[in-house]
Amino acid sequence: MIAEPLVLPDGPVKRIDPRLRILFSFLFSCAVALSYEWPALWSGFGFAWLILMAARLGVWSVVKRILPAFTFILFLWAVLPWTVAGETIFSLGPFSVSAAGV
Repeated sequence: MIAEPLVLPDGPVKRIDPRLRILFSFLFSCAVALSYEWPALWSGFGFAWLILMAARLGVWSVVKRILPAFTFILFLWAVLPWTVAGETIFSLGPFSVSAAGV
């Protein structure tokens, strides 16, 4: 038998129709992605944390699944300022960090 550690246990999130969960996830991710203010971003983080707790998923199993995506984002965050052309913020030898990359 295949073990799936992130199958939703019985709880309030599992009782929601899967189509609605996808719709709400899409709308929530769009709202957070288009936010510029820190209070809105922290509110989104808090709401996501509450949904994670309501779903009764193991926090560490979720973190292990998300870690590769976070690693890729950190790689992009570290590389893009050095590779995108634009107005130079500062230089380190032959390399320069551009405002467009930041």
